Amino acid sequence: LNEIASYFENKKSTVTKYLDILRTEFNLIERSTPALVNPSKSREGHYALKDNFLSFWFTFIDSKKSYLEQSRYNELQSYFEEHFNQYIGRKFEKLLLLLTRNGLFGHFDIVNPQWGKILGKELSENQYEIDVLAWNKKEQKILLLECKWSDLNKKDSQRILKKLGYLKTIISDLTNANDIKFKIVARTFLFQISESEKEKLIDINALDKLLLEFR
Repeated sequence: LNEIASYFENKKSTVTKYLDILRTEFNLIERSTPALVNPSKSREGHYALKDNFLSFWFTFIDSKKSYLEQSRYNELQSYFEEHFNQYIGRKFEKLLLLLTRNGLFGHFDIVNPQWGKILGKELSENQYEIDVLAWNKKEQKILLLECKWSDLNKKDSQRILKKLGYLKTIISDLTNANDIKFKIVARTFLFQISESEKEKLIDINALDKLLLEFR
């Protein structure tokens, strides 16, 4: 909210009013809060365009309309090619969030991104973020997902798994959950996935099989 308000002379009350209208009456934006907090009380909300057409339009067309007006089509195409995978990456995270909410990985009461601060860490290292956190409160079961619209090599995959293992301890302390698992869902893995790794590493082909079984 502070970041958005900074574009409107820091008039938070005015910004809040119109954000609420766009969210509740027009259904064009959505507010996301960390999975482990009460959304009605959290001040950590992030706002994002909910409509995919508008999201694409403002990312690639409206922001570069000067290129169109000046017929700089090659530069526009270069910008598109450079940033499209990053854009799709955000949509891939949203897709996995929706699939998890709809039961692809089992039943969970709360499914949302999770982010926060790590106490005792330096300012540059005290932030963490999890793409999808799914929590079954009754069974005290949690699933952490890292979503990557990229081709991961062995080294990067191991680095992400190590990070998720570290975040697992943080989430355990916050929730007292006794069953916390984590997975990486990526476009492809540039190495042979062993049987022991298949539970934690899911590529597009494996995701496709999961969806076929799920349907």
